[in-house]
Amino acid sequence: MASYHIAIGDSLKRKGNKVIYAFTDKMPFYIEDLNLGGADYYIFSEEFEKKYNNDKLDLDVNINYNKTFFSEYDRNIVYGKMKYEGNEFYQKLISNLSVFFEEIFQKYKVDFCIYETISNSFAYMAYEIGLKYDVQYCGYAGSRLKNRFELYTDEFGSIKLFEEIFVNMSYDSLDISEKNEVEDYLTSFNSPVIPSYHPKNTVLDWNFSFYKRYFNKEKFNLFIGSFRYFIDHRNKLKFGFQTGNPVKEQLKSVIKQIRKRAIVARSRGFFDKPNYKESYFLYPQHFKPEASTSVMARNYCNDISVIENIAFNLPFGSYLYVKEHFVNFGRLPSSYYKKLKNIPNVKLISCDENTKELITNSKGVVTLTSTVGYEALLLNKPVFVFGNVFYQCHPNCRKLDSFENLFSELNNLDLDLDESINKKFVATYRKITFPGNIYYHIADENYTKEDFSTLIINALYERFNFKV
Repeated sequence: MASYHIAIGDSLKRKGNKVIYAFTDKMPFYIEDLNLGGADYYIFSEEFEKKYNNDKLDLDVNINYNKTFFSEYDRNIVYGKMKYEGNEFYQKLISNLSVFFEEIFQKYKVDFCIYETISNSFAYMAYEIGLKYDVQYCGYAGSRLKNRFELYTDEFGSIKLFEEIFVNMSYDSLDISEKNEVEDYLTSFNSPVIPSYHPKNTVLDWNFSFYKRYFNKEKFNLFIGSFRYFIDHRNKLKFGFQTGNPVKEQLKSVIKQIRKRAIVARSRGFFDKPNYKESYFLYPQHFKPEASTSVMARNYCNDISVIENIAFNLPFGSYLYVKEHFVNFGRLPSSYYKKLKNIPNVKLISCDENTKELITNSKGVVTLTSTVGYEALLLNKPVFVFGNVFYQCHPNCRKLDSFENLFSELNNLDLDLDESINKKFVATYRKITFPGNIYYHIADENYTKEDFSTLIINALYERFNFKV
């Protein structure tokens, strides 16, 4: 990732901008031969080590620092990437993250912070401290529209921007080419399979070739870099909190892929075939851990608890169909599926089942932030959402802040079926996205760092009306 971000920095410098880099630790320097072109850069692990015993850190009582660390906890501690270091360590870690960005933003007049979506504590702290200093966060992310991407410019994406455009848009004012694209896209939902933005047969798939996953130049460089990093930092690995022991993590990754095949084989027996004659609501499981849950639905990350609360608030006689995520399949132990199977009105549905049929035959979709909620809205089904997601302003989507009123909400399935709503909705989404593929790790072999940086820079300049 670092070399792609440096390509963005190089492009910005050529346009006359000053660029400062911030790294969590030195691991990227061991994987690739990074050339920062003389730019100023800061490495958090080194600053953290220096200030570890400094208890006089000036913190802002108005910032929810604990919130910024939840995604790290969810990903690294709950899922076993890093060992638990004790209460005092995490207090020092979070407070030092705050000071790290405070010092950078105080020293420089930073206008923009460019990264991926807010998906970890390093990015989240940059966002929160940036708010104090008028620093605009810009996180790139793929969109639900194929070969288009988004710039997340607020905490949960671009929700405010989307709603503003959606409320004020006149569909009739669009030119004919825009209308044709929107209507062609909606027409594609009439096919047996919903149009997918997600390419298949990539490293994200549970059944991707083991050989292709690990026997390639990228993995070789990663392993060699990890070993060199470990040798040089073996006595201070805890300060590189996101990397930890990289050699151990590489080995654990291989073991997980082997275990995944076994888990898949054992777990298939837990899934039910959908019965489209019965009454059910659909709950799509999320791929975890990732920003869509640990950031955008932080209060609803305990899957068992969420599914229990939904199931016991369903209209009597209805089932909750819990559909497995195809990327998540093989990551969860059999004990997880057994717990779900013990809930009387829950049925587990395989990731191989047709999502469109599941949506169209359901009473509605209950979700945190899933793309299935977006698809259900375009298929004229009611959606009940607990997280923070751009489509929550759709008239047929109901944003819920607790489970308290879920039963009454699920008993009211009234819809606004004005066909112009979905046209305006998709048109709005196109307006906040940009053309191009930013999935550099699964792009074709001719895709370059310059291609990637050009997409990001063009989007940045367009969003903020800069002169190119």
